[in-house]
Amino acid sequence: MNHLLSSSYVFYLCAFWVGNLTLGLPIARAEGTDSTHARWLLVSSRTVRQRAIPRRLERNLAQALRQRGIYVLAGHEAKSIFAKKHSRQARQAREADLAYIEKHTQAALEHVAQGHADRTRQAAMKVMRRAKQALESLNRQTVVAQQVQNSCLYLARAMLDQGNRDAALKHMAQCRSLVPDLRPSLKDHPPHVMRLVDEAELALATQAHGALKVSSTPSGCSVMINGRRVGASPYIATQLPQGHYRLQVACGGKHPSRVHPVHLGSKNQQVHIDARFEKRLRTRKGITLRYASSAQENRYRLCDALRIAKTLQATSVVLITVLNKQHLRLDHIDVRSAGVVASLWVPRRRLRKHKHASTLATHLHTGRSIHWLGEKRTRTTPWHPPLSNKKRARLHSPRKAP
Repeated sequence: MNHLLSSSYVFYLCAFWVGNLTLGLPIARAEGTDSTHARWLLVSSRTVRQRAIPRRLERNLAQALRQRGIYVLAGHEAKSIFAKKHSRQARQAREADLAYIEKHTQAALEHVAQGHADRTRQAAMKVMRRAKQALESLNRQTVVAQQVQNSCLYLARAMLDQGNRDAALKHMAQCRSLVPDLRPSLKDHPPHVMRLVDEAELALATQAHGALKVSSTPSGCSVMINGRRVGASPYIATQLPQGHYRLQVACGGKHPSRVHPVHLGSKNQQVHIDARFEKRLRTRKGITLRYASSAQENRYRLCDALRIAKTLQATSVVLITVLNKQHLRLDHIDVRSAGVVASLWVPRRRLRKHKHASTLATHLHTGRSIHWLGEKRTRTTPWHPPLSNKKRARLHSPRKAP
């Protein structure tokens, strides 16, 4: 099979990705904006061999666009909203985190054994706060997951010893949801605490449960909930208690899979995760697309930028593409039509000065395409992506609800 994809094949892949992007994850209005106003999104694109765009260049362009009355999503703001609506990069637990959790778990055990409820609460809360920062990473190690669960139960035991049985029972249910596949051991907890565990599990079992259905591209990837492997995609969970979970799909590779926030209620939740798209996505300080090669970048960057824009409900995307060490191309893409409104070929240095960034923002806003690689600006035509205008229009045409 030819390694180069045809335009029609690329279109169907793009249509599938964008159409399934938010399956089961409802899109919410971008924070701080009115839905009737234009919202522009800044996304950068490069290959693994190319140097990243300095964030200050993006900030200069975003500031110049905002001076024209445009609401711009960029940098930390875009990353934060995307994390809430779609996914974020997994946080890695460090050796210091493991040592901290072990130390304070042991302290909580000593305090609860001595009947010091307040000290038990303080030590256990330290463990819980640190664990929540990188739960998806910590829970992968069963020993650490047990330490986190034990600290949670020590806190419930302290509440029980103080006579707050209702609060202890409620907290116990949260502990069981934190690490749902590990049952506490009788050797770590006394019988009256284990009876409370049984009571909490019975209460959770009688609650209304919503089914969580997880599919992925490709299929057969490991499905993890709160860092614990629960099966392979496609995966269906019918007995998870209602609440908030961290969902991951791992299909191999050296980078940890992205974390999807899922709120499981009484209704069924269906989530599709495209592992290939997520491998190209970086949201460390802003939103960046990183590709293995120039051919892959040319093939997928339009689709990838559009699906990110759809998640953030942006009306336009400024796609900043690294061409080489010195030059960039800025493409203003209309999300509704998926058409390129304007393209600017410029050196990186043009974005270093605010007056040049202001000029570029004017060209993007007015839809004027230019070559500005030297001192002279030349009018030109916009970048022509691999999808035809007709197919790009079909890509974002209104669809009937399933």
